[in-house]
Amino acid sequence: MAQLSEIATWWGRHRLSADRTDLWSIGNLEILVEHLETSWRLHWRHVAKTETNVPAAVSAPRSVSASRAVGLSREQIEQFLAHPQPASAISPHFPAKVNSVTIPAANANEDLIFSPTLPEESLVMSLEAAAVLDPGEKLIIGFQIPLGLRVETVSGQNASREALEIPLVPMIRTWGGTTPLNGELALTTDTPARIERWSQLEPRLDVACVSVAVVNRGSDSVFVDRLLIPTSRLSLFHSPQTGFWCDSILLDANASDGGITTGSQTERTFPREAGSPTLVSHARQGPLESAAMKGLANFRSTIGTSVENLFKERG
Repeated sequence: MAQLSEIATWWGRHRLSADRTDLWSIGNLEILVEHLETSWRLHWRHVAKTETNVPAAVSAPRSVSASRAVGLSREQIEQFLAHPQPASAISPHFPAKVNSVTIPAANANEDLIFSPTLPEESLVMSLEAAAVLDPGEKLIIGFQIPLGLRVETVSGQNASREALEIPLVPMIRTWGGTTPLNGELALTTDTPARIERWSQLEPRLDVACVSVAVVNRGSDSVFVDRLLIPTSRLSLFHSPQTGFWCDSILLDANASDGGITTGSQTERTFPREAGSPTLVSHARQGPLESAAMKGLANFRSTIGTSVENLFKERG
């Protein structure tokens, strides 16, 4: 009888024999992986942490942020896909939607790679209470950024093939700016993300911590209630003792931006409590640009670099 068991890491290279099905639970994400002779079938949903629809034969530990069940039966697979679904992580009034995708396999000996990633689009973080910064004043805030799961397939020593990315926490799209030309399409989440004290932080497997400094360089006081975190410009780091971390960020607060920060600088520094985390993956893109500048750059050339994730071969 399959059971969800606590795991210290969910990333790395995973080998599933043909016709085997495993289930991972990582934060709000439950992902079921079927390995068939000629393909992979992935089914996933985002469920409220207080509720789960794991098959009856699968017991889920509640006190861990990641767990795995090995070798699910056909009955358990059908129970995972059956209705009604558990409550969604977005709202308890709606069932969690099951998403499915089929990935062609190069051969029956192909492996699956899970890698942690930061959101490709910037993240809008709202403050519980708006802050007013006087000229020259700086505000330092800690946030937890939801990670994503990059899925790749690989056979032997061949290069891996990226299949898709799945956020560990469901997010919705919003506009990170005050005008169509001053800002960008961004993501936001209702999940509490503010870190009150670094010393009380417990390492988790589904979020990355970031230190954000907001400074008022102008001559007038500035009202700030939202921060635009350029996640695609951040590198990702990890420590077994303290969890995931990102580059520190310096944001400019301007009176003309209507409460949302614009402009950013990143720095490879961490709070003292982070220890000495190791680089996992480099930033996806370079310095932050406005929507107008992005459009011009995209017209001239393709922006972006390939990202190599150092957790691919770890398990």
